[in-house]
Amino acid sequence: MKNFYFLLFFLPVICFAQTVSITKIIETDCSAPYVKTIELYVTGTVDFRTEVQLNYMENGGLWGADKEVEVADFGSITDRFIYIVRDVAMMQAEFPSITFETNASVEGFNTIVTNTATNGNDGYQLILNGVVVSQFGKTDTDADDDTIWEHDDSVVSRKSGIVDTGAWDETHWVYSGKNSLDGNTKCKGGAGVEAYLSNLGGDFPLQYGSGNGFTLTAGTGSFTFTPQAPLNRPPVEVFYHIPDGDITTMTILMSLHGAGRNGESYRDYWIQMANEHGFIVIAPEFTTENYPGLGDNYNMSNIFDDGDNPSLETFNDKSEWTFSTLDPLFDYVKVAASNIRETYNAWGHSGGAQFLHRFVTYLPNSKLDIAVCSNAGWYTVAENGVSFPYGIDNGQLPTTDLITAFSKKLIVHLGKNDTNSDSSSGIRRNDVVDAHQGIHRFERGQYFFNTSQATAQNMEVTFNWEKHEVAGIGHQAQLMANDALQYFLPNFLSVGKIENKSAMKIYPNPTNIGQVTIDSAENGYISVQVYDVLGKQVKKETLTSKVFSVLDLTPGLYIMQISQNGFFTTKKLLIN
Repeated sequence: MKNFYFLLFFLPVICFAQTVSITKIIETDCSAPYVKTIELYVTGTVDFRTEVQLNYMENGGLWGADKEVEVADFGSITDRFIYIVRDVAMMQAEFPSITFETNASVEGFNTIVTNTATNGNDGYQLILNGVVVSQFGKTDTDADDDTIWEHDDSVVSRKSGIVDTGAWDETHWVYSGKNSLDGNTKCKGGAGVEAYLSNLGGDFPLQYGSGNGFTLTAGTGSFTFTPQAPLNRPPVEVFYHIPDGDITTMTILMSLHGAGRNGESYRDYWIQMANEHGFIVIAPEFTTENYPGLGDNYNMSNIFDDGDNPSLETFNDKSEWTFSTLDPLFDYVKVAASNIRETYNAWGHSGGAQFLHRFVTYLPNSKLDIAVCSNAGWYTVAENGVSFPYGIDNGQLPTTDLITAFSKKLIVHLGKNDTNSDSSSGIRRNDVVDAHQGIHRFERGQYFFNTSQATAQNMEVTFNWEKHEVAGIGHQAQLMANDALQYFLPNFLSVGKIENKSAMKIYPNPTNIGQVTIDSAENGYISVQVYDVLGKQVKKETLTSKVFSVLDLTPGLYIMQISQNGFFTTKKLLIN
């Protein structure tokens, strides 16, 4: 099984072709000249002589000024891990399988030596072309006073699959624990740091996790997605299709399989439509080997150990729910495709529709935008007096979550001919579900929608769910997918499809005059959207001239999305 990870400088919406990220920090119990190391990963080509500054924060003091680690000796680096160490010989002894090359004229050069003294309570901040692109440690804080990131005699490593936004976030790192390296180093008679990190596994070994270059481009294939802590779920094989075009702006559709656990087929249902309308399809496959038990582990998402007999004692933490993997998977695909979308859509058929409607109900604050649930076999209905999994009694569902779920865009999508009530067809039959929801899928879908709508009305809350019935179709996934397309099309078509970078230019850039000029070969209105480094839209304007004012934006780095006459481009803008 292959694990793929990569690291790019990414707004939750934009990824650049050039950046540097702090990926690992090592502090050991070795005496002078010490084993202290910073691992970085360079994406694209970066000139450390002119573009990079590495600051450190000593005892909670100020960044920079005289607190800087000299990195100019790296020169120009392209797409590789690099190391800043105190002593090469000692580092090599601790990591015998890694070559630490200090000769800049040799292919494979990756290491420089520093005399700068730092400790396990200090932080690091990396600046690229005047912008903070990576940081370890809380600003103005001594780690002795904020022990979550204190790293004396230990290793900290950036988690795989989480984007480096340049901001400090303690949850983006894994920690071996203070003093965990004591006695494990070669210098103190142990097996060495490399052996210790290998035993820890996960993201701890050098040159592992963020930065190893996994990207998604146009084509059809699959990859393995491994959920990271705090999630406690097994790996998932993900089948994908990406049509030709600018994948950074394409919407992303998740296609969720049924009892057949056939992710490849569920991807294939959408390939032709994806090619015609320009969207990305991903179809996670929750295999029997990794997710045994169709009902509990998939249809009911492991909300309870035994969904048919729910109790507070068997109610699992959200980190163990199977559909808790969907948002991280979306983020992983976004990064791999340098995609700008903040939300995704999902379609599920049969068992996938069960999985999806429970996802909307139990995790309503997810990044999911539109959910189309086609021909579910049975439902968790928002009604009291009926126990989970058929109703919400004993379901541990907070009322606030149910209210939020009702406000989401959920389509109950029903084939009018899906009326086979024989249990051999895969539909669950028992006295409870038959009495409340009906005996076949079409009847049960109607009951689910009508009862949910009545519950929302009684609660006097917003209800954005819709029911759509399709004539002439039974339990046929491909035909239901074809019909479901219409509910996603507004999203699929919301971004221009033709990129014409050469036809649009902005200047001056950087700017300190409060405006930029957008030079275009086209005539007509120019639409401009501006995002900050956290991916938040901060300005949107339609121009009748070529001048765009930025007087209302604070100095910093921004992303401009510019469109005109169906053409568009994405530009970085630096305001001084």
